[in-house]
Amino acid sequence: AGIGAHLIRVPQSKEPEHLLSHFQGFACVRRGKRSEWQPETPHMYHVRGTNRVNTFAVQCEKACYALNSNDTFILSSGDTTYVWNGKGSNQYEREMPITMLERQGISFVAISEGDEPQTFWEALGGHKAYCDFPFLCVGDISGKMFHFSNRTGFFVVHSVKDWTQDD
Repeated sequence: AGIGAHLIRVPQSKEPEHLLSHFQGFACVRRGKRSEWQPETPHMYHVRGTNRVNTFAVQCEKACYALNSNDTFILSSGDTTYVWNGKGSNQYEREMPITMLERQGISFVAISEGDEPQTFWEALGGHKAYCDFPFLCVGDISGKMFHFSNRTGFFVVHSVKDWTQDD
């Protein structure tokens, strides 16, 4: 006679803030299976968010083209871990990886876009083009997205929260 648990499927990168709040701003999504994870393998994470709760890291391709000036990235090259702060990254994106790495006892080198050492570019396979358009360097861009529907026979408009380019 108890109340059962409800299973709610949430697509990746569409997590509501109440779910992310359980991670206290330190959610980190890796690729692949847990049994295949090898921490010594070079990897890179894309850190993005707009507040202390919804900022999280997602593993991405370890390549120069994955960088963009509006966010922060964590690059582990095996020998050195870099925290790369794009010119348009916000305070939450800059603070989260530093706190996360310090909690794990991982030493790192924090660098700002434009001040990268040659070893950083070598870890990415060389200095190549990446998304560094001037409008990305001004910080968070606050756009709005709306969903329009007449599926029920009535015209309804809903604001879409925390949308991404994939939407």
